[in-house]
Amino acid sequence: MALLYALVLRLLHALLALKAKLQRGLVRWDSLGLAWKRRRPRRAFAGGRGRGKGVGGADGDDVGGDEEEEGRRGLEMARHDGRALRKLPVHVGLVLSEAAGAERGVRDVANAVLWCVALGVSYVSVFDARGMLKETNGRLMEEVLRQQREQLGSDWSKRKVEFVDDQSAEALLQGTPATVRVALLSPRDGRAALARAAAAFCSLVAARRRPAPALTPGELGDSLTALKGFPDPDLVLRFGRVESTLGYPPWQLHLAEIIPVGPLQGLCYEDLHSAMRGFAECEQRFGK
Repeated sequence: MALLYALVLRLLHALLALKAKLQRGLVRWDSLGLAWKRRRPRRAFAGGRGRGKGVGGADGDDVGGDEEEEGRRGLEMARHDGRALRKLPVHVGLVLSEAAGAERGVRDVANAVLWCVALGVSYVSVFDARGMLKETNGRLMEEVLRQQREQLGSDWSKRKVEFVDDQSAEALLQGTPATVRVALLSPRDGRAALARAAAAFCSLVAARRRPAPALTPGELGDSLTALKGFPDPDLVLRFGRVESTLGYPPWQLHLAEIIPVGPLQGLCYEDLHSAMRGFAECEQRFGK
C-alpha cells in the first residue's frame, strides 16, 4: 500500500512539473509574439526591383515606398519615445560607411535625421566616408524638408531643421532654440582638417608671427571649422559593417559613446531607438 501511495505521489509530481513547463512555454511564446508586433524585422530589398522616383520626380517604379512608410511610422513613435528616455544626447553623429548618395540611401539618411529631430536631439552631424552627401548636400536637404512637411503637417515648423556649412557656422549661436542644426561632413573635415590646422600653425611659427609652444588645445579646436558652433557629439551611431569611425573629425570624439547600428539600407526605427535607449541607460564616467 505504501509503495502504491509513493507511485501515485511521483505521478502527480511529474504531471504538475509538466503543467508548469507548458505554462512557461505558453507565456514565453506569447511574450515573443508581443515583441514581434512591437519590433518589425529589418526589411530586405530585392535587387531586381526597378528604379524609384527621385527627389525631382523622375519616372519609374517607386522603390521608396518602404522608406516613406517606415519614415512616417518612425516619426509617430519617436515623438512619444523621446519623452520616455531618461537621457537624450544633445549632438548625435551619424557615420555612414556605405554609399549614401543613391536615392534609396538619401531617403534612409533623411529618416535617421528626422527621427533624431523628433526624439528631441538639437544637433545632428552626418559623416559620409565617400563625401557624396556633402558634394550634393541639396539632395539630402530637400528630402529632409519634404518629408518633414509631408509627414508632420502643420507641426513641422515647431522644430525647424537648418543645414549649416563652414561659412554659416559662425551664426549658429544666434539661432532660436527650436532650430535643429544639421552638418554634413566628409573625410576632408577629419584628419585632413587637423593636418591643415597644424600646417597653418607651423607657417605662422616659421614666419615668426607666433612662438612655437603657444598652440593650446582650445586654439586648435577653434581653428577647425567643420563643426564650429556645435557641441562635441555625445553619441555617434555607426552604420555599416566597418568597425571604424572612418575619419569622422577625431578632435570631437573624445567623450562620445559609439554604438553600431547595422546596415543603413532598410533602416528601421527600432534600430535607432535601441541605440538611443542604450545611450540613455549607459553610465558615462568621462575617464574617471
